[in-house]
Amino acid sequence: QRRGMGERTNRYLNMTTEAGAKYVSTIVPELTVSDANGALEFYTTHMGAVLLAKHCAENGKVAHSMLQFKDAIFYVCDDFVECHLGKAIAPVAGNTFSPVTISLKFTEDSEAQALFDKVVAGGAIATVPYADAYWGGKYGKYADPFGHVWSISWGH
Repeated sequence: QRRGMGERTNRYLNMTTEAGAKYVSTIVPELTVSDANGALEFYTTHMGAVLLAKHCAENGKVAHSMLQFKDAIFYVCDDFVECHLGKAIAPVAGNTFSPVTISLKFTEDSEAQALFDKVVAGGAIATVPYADAYWGGKYGKYADPFGHVWSISWGH
């Protein structure tokens, strides 16, 4: 058991995804948002992510959460300015977007199109419509309601 980590946390560290791959990765994105509970609702309802863990601070803010989307894991937390030299770092949707794009790759065009349509219907802003791309596949981008930018691609 890792030092300082409880039995429950170790259970998640040893978890495998639906695809059978260990979720532990060299890089796991952690999305900082101004409303983590709202973001968790959006990611589970409109993207189909599965909430695996959620831990709140004494003030009720989400200190850490873990979601699974297909064979990938990502974290979501509220913005804790005390951890960032007193500055808010969460993007402000509709005003500023994260400069980082999270890319989702699909093996089925219909699945990619369906997800793009569902997130836009759920409040995301389509910044690049999902359409034919120059490389022969399809590509689109959206900003979620919390200011994080995602791309969806299919093919080649």
